[in-house]
Amino acid sequence: MLNKVSLLILTAFIAWMSLYKLVDTDVWWHIAAGRYLLSEGWFSTDPFAYTRVGLPYLASHEWLTQILFALTYNLTGSTGMIVLRFLCALATCLLILQVDRKHIWPNAFLVIAAASFMRQGFAERPQMLSNVCFAGMLYLGLHALRNVECKMQNAKFVGILLCIQILWANLHGAAALLSVMLLGAVGLQSLYNQKSLSRYSDTPILRYSILLLVATLLTPNHIHNITYVLSLLTDNTKDLIAEWAPRPWPQYLIEIGPFIAIAIVSTVLAKRDVIASSLILATMIILSRTASRHEVLLLITCLMLTFHQHAMFAPWTELMQKMKRKHTALWGLTTLWTVLLIGLYLPFHQHLQQRNLLGFGEFSATAKAYDFVQAEGIEGNMFNTYSDGGYLLFRGEQVFIDGRNVDYGYDLMSEALDARYSPYVFERLDQRFDFGYAIIAPREEGEFAYFNALEGWEEVYWDGDAMVLQKE
Repeated sequence: MLNKVSLLILTAFIAWMSLYKLVDTDVWWHIAAGRYLLSEGWFSTDPFAYTRVGLPYLASHEWLTQILFALTYNLTGSTGMIVLRFLCALATCLLILQVDRKHIWPNAFLVIAAASFMRQGFAERPQMLSNVCFAGMLYLGLHALRNVECKMQNAKFVGILLCIQILWANLHGAAALLSVMLLGAVGLQSLYNQKSLSRYSDTPILRYSILLLVATLLTPNHIHNITYVLSLLTDNTKDLIAEWAPRPWPQYLIEIGPFIAIAIVSTVLAKRDVIASSLILATMIILSRTASRHEVLLLITCLMLTFHQHAMFAPWTELMQKMKRKHTALWGLTTLWTVLLIGLYLPFHQHLQQRNLLGFGEFSATAKAYDFVQAEGIEGNMFNTYSDGGYLLFRGEQVFIDGRNVDYGYDLMSEALDARYSPYVFERLDQRFDFGYAIIAPREEGEFAYFNALEGWEEVYWDGDAMVLQKE
């Protein structure tokens, strides 16, 4: 009974977390790209930005996600996208709980606690689908550790492994390479368990690792999946984007640190598959310190490794059996945990409420401003803020810049961002691209404040979220 109630609370909590408007600025260009793929087929030159006419379209590694987003939005609008957000978040959490199905209570409450810090990973972007694939692959790896030889010789098991890999590679490109790391950790654990290099040479781990690598290339992008992620990780443009920077250490240790500590303590106490667990955890900790967007993968890892250790740990099983005899105390704990976890997420919920973002629907800061441009028939090359280009190209406009980074390069991106505060940079860009008008959504105090005194430009629209300025 408690397990069912815990699952119900988890589902309700994830639904509560997911019920806010379609607001991520990148989702719009993903939908637009999906629509373009559906109507025009595969494309190799950039159709969205007048600053990149004739140049290669690079961000094609998420093509299947973009088609899924476009179909969902075309058929069901923003409501369907919000439901998709909920389903991906719930699927990720349920896969985490699959590691130890006997102890849904209390594991579900630790998952809820972690979910409160997974908000970025649950947003309507390719990452939310990638999270499901990662959780599925980690589950298969941990499942295989129970009997590596048996599982790896099972054709059905290997078939599922490869299907997930191919799907993942088409949904989110080279992110699927993480599965090779997971399988490699399983292989090293197998090597240690067998104490024999000769016996290990007979295991299929190496062969399947190669198969996973090959499966990563079974996309329309082929090797471009690999080259794109290399560019993404080495290109300086990532230094200009907040989510590609690591979170400050104090905040990281307060929010993520407890889950890392629980996973480490569980591994030390249970001593189950220590090599694989340690390698996987260490790799994901390092990855999480390269960008805040990777923290959700670390949280998934911490939870699944913790539950993997607990599942066969006799003292933990005995403690759970003793506690389940104390019905009143259990229901009291369940109620207390539920209230505390609601309180943990409530500040962010109130933040959404203050911005009128709760419930179904969609929001873009530049929506009304673009409606004004269309109604007035304003023409010419548009200057737009970096975060809002995705929505404007979704509306069918040729943009100056949008949420992509590698495509635009460091020089243009840095100038576009510097133009928020420097009239000299803006005028230099204007000389280069001959802007006719600008759609601007200031997000920080002082952004584009100089426009009030910028010679040759006139403010023709302002709605509190965005402004339209036209060259005189």
